[in-house]
This record gives sequence, structure tokens and C-alpha cells, in this order.
Amino acid sequence: MFQGSDDVLLTPQSEDSCSDGTTTGNMDETAHEEQHHRLCKVFEERRAALIASLEALDMSATRANEPRDLVKSNIHVLASETIDTLKKKFPPPSLTSMEVVDAATGINATANREIAESPVKLPGAEEPAFDPAPAFNLELLSSFDGNKDEYGTWEAKTEIVMNAYADPAWQAAVLTALPCKLKGDAASWLVVRWKALQKKSASSLHHPSWETVRDDMRRYFRRPEEEAEELADGIEWDLEKHSATTYLTTKLAGYYSMHECPSEERLIAKLRAGMPEDLQRYVPTSIKKFDEVFDLLIGQEPIWRRTSGDGQED
Repeated sequence: MFQGSDDVLLTPQSEDSCSDGTTTGNMDETAHEEQHHRLCKVFEERRAALIASLEALDMSATRANEPRDLVKSNIHVLASETIDTLKKKFPPPSLTSMEVVDAATGINATANREIAESPVKLPGAEEPAFDPAPAFNLELLSSFDGNKDEYGTWEAKTEIVMNAYADPAWQAAVLTALPCKLKGDAASWLVVRWKALQKKSASSLHHPSWETVRDDMRRYFRRPEEEAEELADGIEWDLEKHSATTYLTTKLAGYYSMHECPSEERLIAKLRAGMPEDLQRYVPTSIKKFDEVFDLLIGQEPIWRRTSGDGQED
């Protein structure tokens, strides 16, 4: 039970009489107002005592995973809301001194139970939107020496590592390690461009954002659209040298390295055009999905090899 300075209000009394012997019904309006103010004073004392008591609890045992400042904020919110509810439920002068004591004791018990079992969540105090990422391993990143034939593959691999976790700490670690993986012409690009990109980036960190780095590297190391498409068009499937898987992935990688990759329908037509003429007829023009083309070529490859008398594979 909390102790208050206004001890006279904590003395049990009958609801029908006051300490001077007069009845409650005979109290004039001034007396009612005076009692109201005195009770409000007790309410505030109970509130302060409640907060002090709860703040003294050993929070490490019950709220180990929540920052202490958030715990203290929760306590203040709980105390304020409980006191406000009490005032509405027992408006003076109907609230007697004993009811004040009982209510204050109930507040303490309720608050302790809420803090220990079901913490009050403050508005905006939400759980993190991501799981903490593991320690970053430099070996996850591939090296890049500035070879334009390899840039598209390198960028795709780096993008996968960058987006592996939503944790900003993970993305910062990837960007911090990235310069260590740039060699040759790519290392020269780093010397010339990195500081300029730091100033250009909207990132608040000590390195440019991945989007800024990627876009600038594309300007230097990605082939022009026409050149990239022409090279990809020139990749043909030679059954004596390549498997269906090698043909499909190599040819498509050339198109995917372009800024604007051709539509799926156009790519299927290009894949068909790169096949031996005697096999193109097995890929009907009605096929509109990559998966259907992949399944067809990989599934029929052993048959086509036996028919052609060639049993070699990569």
C-alpha cells in the first residue's frame, strides 16, 4: 500500500459522515470542492509513488530484451492511464478515503502484473522489420577486373549478396568490402570515381549507395546496347561443343546484360534462331514461355545427340 502525506484522507470513514460529525449529505458545495481537491492531491501522490516504485523494479529479469528508456516510458503511460481511469470511475466526492487507498493498492498490483507479463506497447514501438544479419564474409563477393564480358555476371552476383538480408548493417558491410574486390581497370575506376560518388550519393554512411556505384560502373563497363545484342545474337548452339544448358545460359546472359532486355517472346525467337537449322523445327512458334523452351531443349538433347551420332557433352 502506498503512503501519502495527506494522512487524514487515509483514515477509514463512513460514507455517511465526516470527522467533524456532520453528514455527507449536509456538506455544502464548498466542502465538496475542498474534498475534491484533496482527493486529487492524493491521486497525484499515488501516481508519483507508483512510478517511483515501478522504476525501482529489477527490469533485467522481466524485460531483458527491451531498452530501459522504453520500459520507463511504458511505466509512465500505464500509471497515467490507470489514474485517469480511476478518476472517471470514482468522481469526488463520492470516493471515500478507504476507496482511495484500495484503488491505489490495486493500481500497484495491476501495474506490476502488466509490466511482468504483458508489457504495454507504445505507439511506434514496433519490432524491427528485419532479422539481424550474420557476420559478413569477404569471400561472398566476386572479384572484377573491368572485363566488359564479365561485368553483367559480376553485377548480378553482387546484387544477390547485397540483397541477401534487409539489415542495413549487412548492406553497409558489403559496400565497405566491395573496393577490395576490384582489380585492374575496375581498381582504376575506384581511384577516380569513388570519392565523387560519395558526394553524389544520398546515403548518410561513409560510402556511396549500391545504386550509385552500380549505375556509374555500368557507364564504364557495360557494353553499349547494340554491341551487347549483336554479340548475344552471334552465340549459336554447337552440339559437338556445348550442352543445351551452356547454350541457353550463355546466350541469355548476353541479353540480360543489356540496359533494356528484349521481351520474353523476342528472346525465345532468338534462342530458336541460334539452334542448328535441323533442330529449329522442334521448337514451335506457339511456345511463349521460357520454361517450356528450357524443358524442351534439355529433355530432347539426349535424343538429338544420339540421332546426330554425337555422344559428347560438356
